[in-house]
Amino acid sequence: MLNFVGGSATSKPGAPTIGTATATGPTTATVAYTAPVSNGGSTITSYTATSSPGGITGTISQAGSGTITFTGLTAATNYTFTVTATNVIGTSAASAASNSIKTRTVTTFTGTTSWTAPAGVTSVNYLIVAAGGVGGNYGGAGAGGVFEGTLAVSPGTAYTVTIGAGGYKFGTFPQNGGATSFGSVTATGGGAGSQNGEQGSGAAPPQNGGSGGAGVGNSGTGIAGQGFRGGYNGNAYGYTTGGGGGGGSGVGGTNAGNPFGNNGGNGLLSYITGTGTYYGGGGAGGNYGNQYQNPGGAGGGGMGRYSGTSATQDGAVNTGGGGGGNRGGSQGGSGGSGLLIISY
Repeated sequence: MLNFVGGSATSKPGAPTIGTATATGPTTATVAYTAPVSNGGSTITSYTATSSPGGITGTISQAGSGTITFTGLTAATNYTFTVTATNVIGTSAASAASNSIKTRTVTTFTGTTSWTAPAGVTSVNYLIVAAGGVGGNYGGAGAGGVFEGTLAVSPGTAYTVTIGAGGYKFGTFPQNGGATSFGSVTATGGGAGSQNGEQGSGAAPPQNGGSGGAGVGNSGTGIAGQGFRGGYNGNAYGYTTGGGGGGGSGVGGTNAGNPFGNNGGNGLLSYITGTGTYYGGGGAGGNYGNQYQNPGGAGGGGMGRYSGTSATQDGAVNTGGGGGGNRGGSQGGSGGSGLLIISY
């Protein structure tokens, strides 16, 4: 029953009725509630849920029933929640405690190993990242293939995890990055950048891969669902500037005749850990005779080299980033190694 005295609120609201709490990620959850029968004579302005343990709070500003979203929780932790209602007089007593939830467990693999599915776990979400390729003496390297998905697993069964090694400088030609695999799932290594203008003695075209390597007049292709093609400068076989390597979510930079902007393609933005992070950035193209260093793609892509004193950058470790292109002469930066992250 609502309580009125002279049309004014006379009390705090009644306690809300707790609903279902649901873990939605390693650091997030939702808590449903039903508005109390009595609002104390004045419209309820907000509801606040509080976690146990931790005392973390989430608030929603509305009068009626709803769902409160939580962030900032700790992965692999058991929680219950209570909810209070607030009007102009004050805050209600807390509801009963919710059902217990466990936030998702996140495991990161940076080296080859095996993983055994725990009891009760029948599926996992994953982010799989292959290694990036080596940059060429102009073209930036493609990032390793990167994608997310869900894999059915059997409790007690061991699954092999192989992490791709970054493409490295070996012999005459740049090398592609290594593949990363998890059970039946495989991401393909990034394509190497072109070498020596793609024609003539000692030359090599940009390579195909999870994301394609870049060149001067050509570009390698990526694999659908894993990455994108590399870029090229647009001056066919001109010895000035290489395109940017392809990334996990975008093509490598291509600027016809223009050395500026041949950036690596951006990587894939993932929230599997609870925090948005890019993986699989393409390496930037190098250029000769221009004082500008093109940036690698978001997600570990290496910067390209220009004619000044800049150094070609490697792709970042455990991101699948492609190596940056050089300014002529030797090969560019090495590729970044791969990665696997699972959540259950």
